[in-house]
Amino acid sequence: MKDTQIAEMTLRLEKVKNNAVSDGRDINTVGLYIESKDAPVANIRVVFEVDGAAIFVTSRAGVYATSSNQDGFVEVSFTSTKIEHVELSCFIVEDKQNVVFTGFDFIKIRDIFKIDRVQSRNQTLYYGEPNFIWEGASILLHTSGGSGEVEWSVGDEKKNNISLVSDDYGSAEATAISYFTGSCEVIAKDKVTGETSNHIFYVHNYLYPTKNKIGLQEVIQDKDKRLLSKSALKTIYDQWGDLSVYSEWLPNTPYWTSQYNLIANKVTVMNSSTGIFVEEPFINYGEIIMQGLVYRKSEDDE
Repeated sequence: MKDTQIAEMTLRLEKVKNNAVSDGRDINTVGLYIESKDAPVANIRVVFEVDGAAIFVTSRAGVYATSSNQDGFVEVSFTSTKIEHVELSCFIVEDKQNVVFTGFDFIKIRDIFKIDRVQSRNQTLYYGEPNFIWEGASILLHTSGGSGEVEWSVGDEKKNNISLVSDDYGSAEATAISYFTGSCEVIAKDKVTGETSNHIFYVHNYLYPTKNKIGLQEVIQDKDKRLLSKSALKTIYDQWGDLSVYSEWLPNTPYWTSQYNLIANKVTVMNSSTGIFVEEPFINYGEIIMQGLVYRKSEDDE
């Protein structure tokens, strides 16, 4: 990239989460936007630095290098075991003079107990998410505040559909073990203070990813198998990220959407590893075999 192009770039930091507890587990999070002439710039190498006792979650050090995504955005998190104010900086590798700063605080253990972070293996989940789940799919729930002694449970309606495994640090893993749709409540209770916090998510579709190749005619004729729309697969990738890290999904594989045309011999597929959609041709003679298949039950509401 030319020096003039680099010089035109602007960096903007945004505090996503501040005032983390100084327990070495809770995190502060910052977002970085990289723009040139008001347009996002992708694939720009940047370095984050934070002082004090803070370390980045990914690098486990006070320095972390990464690149902007296609939206010109980077999000990083860091933690500390010390009650302190820290300064965070970020600069472009090819232009170290282009640097921005902001401050964060790590505080003593809060009085308020709550579930403050829910995530899949790849992505942060928000209240109401995930909306798509499958047998073996797990979400991680983390609490902050309170005594640190936490008891976990699932609401009565779904207690037989979800298994819970907790640790000694106020976190738990909730895993789907059988079919369900609708709302599901995971409840955290502080054993000492009696405070409670919950995370409710609403499942539109219980999914059936398969590693076995299957013929299109079988799917068409089986009324219990329904291919997912492009928008549904996009939501799945947005919430679960790279699906290849989950054992139930095939890596780097085109998964069929419901957008296919037998006359034109074309289908829209999503790559399980990248989340990229493409329209590709298929050979329409003999049996049409799908490499990657995930389907939902016909009674589920997409």
